[in-house]
Amino acid sequence: MVGNLVLESKDNALTWTEIGADLVEEIGPACSRDPIVEMPDGSWLAPVYTGAPQRADVAWVIRSFDRGRHWCEPIRIMSDESGRFSQLQGLNFNETSLIDLGSGHMLAMVRADGAFHTSGDEFMPVGGVGELHCAESFDSGLSWTPPRRTGMWGQPGSILRLSSGDILCTYGYRRTPFGVRCALSRDGGRSWSGDREVVVRDDSASWDCGYPFSIELAPGRIFTVYYLTDADGTRHIAGTHWEPP
Repeated sequence: MVGNLVLESKDNALTWTEIGADLVEEIGPACSRDPIVEMPDGSWLAPVYTGAPQRADVAWVIRSFDRGRHWCEPIRIMSDESGRFSQLQGLNFNETSLIDLGSGHMLAMVRADGAFHTSGDEFMPVGGVGELHCAESFDSGLSWTPPRRTGMWGQPGSILRLSSGDILCTYGYRRTPFGVRCALSRDGGRSWSGDREVVVRDDSASWDCGYPFSIELAPGRIFTVYYLTDADGTRHIAGTHWEPP
C-alpha cells in the first residue's frame, strides 16, 4: 500500500489527472473511506487510518493547504493502545466520516471493530464488527475529544448534515438480518436514535455488505447507495430512495 492517490478533473469528471498522494511521513501510507472535507479557509481535511495487521487501526486526520498536492499535520482522532501489537487486540478505529458543523466545530464518526466473528460465530477474514464511536473537535480538527460510544452497531458509518439541521448516520449492519440501517441525531451528534433506527435493507445473503453513502436530494428525500451480496455470492451496488421519520 502506498497511500491514497489524489486526482483532479477539470472537465466535469470526463478525464482525471493524478496530482499526488496523501503521504505523511509521520504515519506512513494510509487508507480512507469517506470524502475529503473542504474547510471555510480553503484547506482540505482527509480522514485516514493506519495500523492493521501489525496493530489495531488508528484514526487520523491530515491537512492540505494546496488542494491535495502536499499533506501535513497528522492529528490523531482515536486509537486503542491495548492493540499496539496486533489488530486482534483492542479496538480498530478506522474508516472515519467527517462533517464540519461551523465555527471550528467538527464531528467524526469512526468505525470501531472489536470482534472478527459475526452471527453464527462466522469468522470475517477482512474487517470486523463493532459499535460506532464518535468524537468532536472545536478547533477545526486540531484536537479531538475522547472517543464516545454511539449505541449504533455498524460497519462503517457515514454522516450527513441534513437541511433540517439533524445529522444522519447511515451504516452497514453485519449481523442477521444483514443489510443497511441508519439513525438520526437532533443534538449535534451527542445522542442518536439508535433505538428507532431505520432499516434501509435487511436482505443481504451475507455479512459482506454495507459501506453506505447518503445524499439529500431535497428536504425529506434521501438517496442511499451501498453494496449487498446475493444468494449466489454475487456482490452488487444498489440504491434506495427513502424519507427520514
